[in-house]
Amino acid sequence: NLLNLILDPRLRLVDFRRSYRVAGAANREAVEQFWSEIGDGQAQTLLLNNLRDHDSDRRAGRRTLVQLIGTQRAYWAYALLLLAPFPLLAVGLSIEAVGLAWMVLPVCLWLAWRGSQLPPSPMMNTQLALTAFAQVLLGGLLSVSLLRDLA
Repeated sequence: NLLNLILDPRLRLVDFRRSYRVAGAANREAVEQFWSEIGDGQAQTLLLNNLRDHDSDRRAGRRTLVQLIGTQRAYWAYALLLLAPFPLLAVGLSIEAVGLAWMVLPVCLWLAWRGSQLPPSPMMNTQLALTAFAQVLLGGLLSVSLLRDLA
């Protein structure tokens, strides 16, 4: 997951789970990887976790995505990651097929707003839990909608 990436001292992005490296001319691949993971339910939580810990990560010499793009852009990326699945699902499936999952959109809008009001700190722990819950709710309601359409 791109949001798990940590920039090592030689300026290579290292993903500990997949062991691939992105450097120099391959930055395009990193951008493509980021956009491919917009629908990944963990991406929002991982980015928020990096936001929460960005001061300690900086002191420890870890370069996370938040360190690379800055906290303001990280807040925007968090909102994008929360909200992007809705239009993508509507276009990829259909507005009707998304069905019950639309009920999660107001929750995600509220989370995006609430997240932007929190300073990067341990105060974000509740936001982390609520974000994970919203993603589980989205996945569950989308599954119910799709299974209902099959019946």
